[in-house]
Amino acid sequence: MPAPSQQRIALFGDQPIMLAGLNALVGAVPGATVIGVPLTIFDAVEFTRLQSPEVAIICIGTLTPASLAFLGRILGVSPLILILLVCEDRDSRSIRAAFRLGIAGYLLNGASTDRLLQALAAVRGGGLYLDGGLEASLSMGTILRRPSGAGDDLSEREMQVLRLVVSSNSNKSIARQTGLSIRSVETYRFRACKKLGLSSRGDIMRYGSDRGWTPFD
Repeated sequence: MPAPSQQRIALFGDQPIMLAGLNALVGAVPGATVIGVPLTIFDAVEFTRLQSPEVAIICIGTLTPASLAFLGRILGVSPLILILLVCEDRDSRSIRAAFRLGIAGYLLNGASTDRLLQALAAVRGGGLYLDGGLEASLSMGTILRRPSGAGDDLSEREMQVLRLVVSSNSNKSIARQTGLSIRSVETYRFRACKKLGLSSRGDIMRYGSDRGWTPFD
């Protein structure tokens, strides 16, 4: 999914010095506009609901149940938002949980400027990013692989888009049939694939075939 000509980016966290540095850095990225730096993460949910940023960089210390719940609230009020999480936690179970909630990128706190910009570019472009420092213990495949027998947790719109993909529809055709923008179709498809651990159109077709979907559904 290509980055739009100008993306609105919000910065969330509870460390003003770090956020000030991110504000200066991200604000200089071509095609990016920083629209807000809420004073605390507690302001972030309402800010997201009202301002609808396309991207959020969220800086937190560790992945506690409370912080995971916070991520869920952000995604709950803005399901299409692309989240780059900057965190010091290396626990594989917590990182998997964050990706399965719907974040798009995970970067270790203290990463270099170059790595931050690389992660941001991947997320803005609709891809997934995992900090290279975690590759020894994690991979994107293991992060996104669903537990055996797990139930599907797709939204109705995500399911609708996947069914239309199985029916051999292009993103443009799906947008026309659903009344969504092409970017929204791409994002719903991306989020559905991320939840299910699918990485290609072939994976989507096999997923649909396993559930009895046909090109005529």
